[in-house]
Amino acid sequence: MLQFPQASIFVANEQLYASSGPDVRKDAIKSRRLRILVIDDDDDLRDSMALLLASKYGAIVASAESGLKGIEALKAGSTFDVIFLDLRMSEMDGLQTFYELRRQGVTSRIVLMSAHGRGPEWNEALKLNVELFEKPILEETLISILSQL
Repeated sequence: MLQFPQASIFVANEQLYASSGPDVRKDAIKSRRLRILVIDDDDDLRDSMALLLASKYGAIVASAESGLKGIEALKAGSTFDVIFLDLRMSEMDGLQTFYELRRQGVTSRIVLMSAHGRGPEWNEALKLNVELFEKPILEETLISILSQL
């Protein structure tokens, strides 16, 4: 099992979470075993997203409850295909985390997300020309993001 400091790991048992229908894009995503980091300070949202990504899409998912802990996971040498990053968090918000990850040379695709509507943080993120979605992310949007990796 992968080791991440202060992070949770979700790896699905493929037989337990067998696909219920022939969806070519889901099967293609599942076969790639994507490595995903979910950074969100909301325990329920973070854990449910991580479990969904692992169970439905066959991803190897690490999660962190803050920007700092997410950065620690990356400093430990872990690499990810995509990072889902909450925009509004205490301690270090999503934009600060985004800037720090890029400053450190992290080239993973970063998708910002927010459950707090389109406030000042949202407008600031739009200026950066980053991917930004409202939470919860719709499944079709999630499939589109994962298909492009």
